[in-house]
Amino acid sequence: MPIRPRLLAELLMLEPDGAAPLEHKIFVFDGRAQIVWTIFVDHDRARFDAVYSRDWRSLHWRAFNGCYEEPLAPPKQLEKFIELAERLGAGFDHIRVDLYEWEGQPRVGEPTLYTNLRNDRHSLDVMAGLVTASRVYPTCGTRLVRNSGKPELRCHPRL
Repeated sequence: MPIRPRLLAELLMLEPDGAAPLEHKIFVFDGRAQIVWTIFVDHDRARFDAVYSRDWRSLHWRAFNGCYEEPLAPPKQLEKFIELAERLGAGFDHIRVDLYEWEGQPRVGEPTLYTNLRNDRHSLDVMAGLVTASRVYPTCGTRLVRNSGKPELRCHPRL
């Protein structure tokens, strides 16, 4: 079936102060939301990672951006975010669903079957390993880092 070329434009969502709403990337594994990766953008437009478990426990992880060290309040729509992400993720071994809280409602951004980690089994296994490590070693902070182009899990004592 031929695919006709099309242009897709997303609505620019801005808060009343002109800032973009927080972007929440929900990582779903085997139909269950496990990680909420929030991107915080400060007034200088610097980006920071704030990574939480589905029950909003800080995981102190970072990948490409600096780690946002201040505690963030959970989104008011967190339960709805998780419900939507799990509905969209049903039947997939992994999917990331980007969600926003805007004008009091959850807004779905993009669901993607790959992440910035690349769509390879090693990367997804590392992400799943991060979820497991946060359960098995609750006193261990984790960092997702790249070594020779492959992501890996590093454990360090929490401060």
